Amino acid sequence: MLRGGPVIALELEGAVKKSRYSIFSLAGNAVSAHRHWDVAWRSPPPAPEYDVVVVGGGGHGLATAYYLAREYDVGR
Repeated sequence: MLRGGPVIALELEGAVKKSRYSIFSLAGNAVSAHRHWDVAWRSPPPAPEYDVVVVGGGGHGLATAYYLAREYDVGR
């Protein structure tokens, strides 16, 4: 169930996760040159080698990565 309001809450099997990306936080960070954002993802160092490299994360890039993982057991 999705509820709207100043904070969006998403309920999944009894758990509630509140979004930190309300219109007010977006506007506040926009006028502060985006200096107050929390880190949303990690930046791991690159691996020494990869099996394949898919350039592009749009629909075609994701479909290609999925296809390679499914058909050729590519995982890195």
